[in-house]
Amino acid sequence: MRAFKYGDALNVKKTAENLRRIRKANGDTQIELSKKLGCTKSYLSKIELAQAIMTLEMAVRICALYGIGLDQLIIINEESLPELRIIVD
Repeated sequence: MRAFKYGDALNVKKTAENLRRIRKANGDTQIELSKKLGCTKSYLSKIELAQAIMTLEMAVRICALYGIGLDQLIIINEESLPELRIIVD
């Protein structure tokens, strides 16, 4: 059994589209947002083009900046989540 990773369940393309839409709705350019987040414009561009996966820390910072929940930014591929077992004592 392989370890579950954050990127395994992330729908990168839809999350990228959400980020772009949210950034534009708040009137920020990629340069402005990258400065606010402390990352490069190149990294932000790759995230918006679905060529890179944003870190969970970056996602939390974006959500805090724009006053949104993670569920409004991140789209999960539910079918790729590992099975959860509930153990009842």
